[in-house]
Amino acid sequence: YQGIDTSTITSNPPIETLKEEIDAEKRLISTIPSDDVALKAKHIKILAEKEEQLEVILENQRVASVVQEHEELYPPTNIEDCPICLETIRITDLNSMTYFGCCGNGYCRSCFENETDGISRLKSCPL
Repeated sequence: YQGIDTSTITSNPPIETLKEEIDAEKRLISTIPSDDVALKAKHIKILAEKEEQLEVILENQRVASVVQEHEELYPPTNIEDCPICLETIRITDLNSMTYFGCCGNGYCRSCFENETDGISRLKSCPL
């Protein structure tokens, strides 16, 4: 899916590892004497960061699941295939595809912006 950035899901430690680290941090905090405030604060901060990281991973997965379910129930109707990169492009605005006036064929925005192929300099349809 183009709208969800899944890189954060794969670059973070696995959920089970993160849960184990959170549990270990909680056990460690419980063993720190209450008069060692600086050390306890340091580990509470580490615990909070790990818990937040876990929440972000779980929320990203939840959102991706909801988006996938929505797309299965309501498949996009405004889609076209780019003849250059062969990607299926969801038409979300007027700039999603660039069309030629001569024949009505079009290609996607990323191909239009890709200067290495010289495609964006085309004045007429390459097809």
